[in-house]
Amino acid sequence: MKIVFTIIIIIIILMVFAGFYAQRRISGHSIDTPHQIQQTSTDDGCYPDLPSPQLKLKSTEEYKDAYGNPFIRYRLTIVNRSVFPDIIFKSAPHLPPCKKNKNSSRTWIDIYDDSGGCPVYGFCAFSSSKDLDRLWFSVPKGDSPPSYIYIILKDRQCNINYKSNSIILK
Repeated sequence: MKIVFTIIIIIIILMVFAGFYAQRRISGHSIDTPHQIQQTSTDDGCYPDLPSPQLKLKSTEEYKDAYGNPFIRYRLTIVNRSVFPDIIFKSAPHLPPCKKNKNSSRTWIDIYDDSGGCPVYGFCAFSSSKDLDRLWFSVPKGDSPPSYIYIILKDRQCNINYKSNSIILK
């Protein structure tokens, strides 16, 4: 009787483990935390298989510009920023400059209004993926912000765009 009971316990443990493993898989792809995702590049240093950036609104805040005009700042983050290798944000003087900045980043970040695809704001001087936690744009206080926004990371060296999810602001 003890042997049967032990076998049943082992089977239950194996079933629980198998169920846990199955829950961590969706469409044949394992669900990994950002630090578990393998970053593989091609021979030319490109990363064509990176996941889409996961955009999130962090907060809003009122502030006044240097002329005393009131604005609402929308602070954004890329939740899975750690999966993007720092090398894609390094200075790229061999690529066209960002206005007068001849050492702008290899990858630029643009924020878009999802209703018409119009640019809202952009960043061209990030140095690491940690900077993806410091995205923002502003609208004059009293003006309506875009209903939805998304971002695109533009790796200019490899001609690869990584488009995020759209998020609602209103």
